Amino acid sequence: MERPVRVLPLHRLTRSVLSEREQREFDLAPPGRRQELFFRYWTVKEAYLKAIGSGMRFPMTACEFAVGTSRPALLSLAAGPEHARYTFRQWPVQRGGLLALAVQGRATIEQGSDVTVRVHLSGTDDERPQTARF
Repeated sequence: MERPVRVLPLHRLTRSVLSEREQREFDLAPPGRRQELFFRYWTVKEAYLKAIGSGMRFPMTACEFAVGTSRPALLSLAAGPEHARYTFRQWPVQRGGLLALAVQGRATIEQGSDVTVRVHLSGTDDERPQTARF
């Protein structure tokens, strides 16, 4: 989950996050929409890289997503097809934040299914289960 709290140097950041196609979409987006679009890409890529266990070692530019809806889709991947079997969701959260979730499996989650998400608060041992609707 990310919450944009300040204006970021997006054009510098996009070079290490977005694929060429995603970068073109970003460049063509109206200036007022670019920060939201960047965070849509960032959160789904971060969720995916955590789900496959690579963390930030795998370059974000090597995976390409369509993020136009709350159900992002993986379009291409340099790591190979074995890593492509994931379902993705994104939700807006309070104060302009965005939550993305990557779940292993293709189309196994029915519309309206409940999924428990554990939220870890930075700097604490607090772990609160949250329910997310697919």
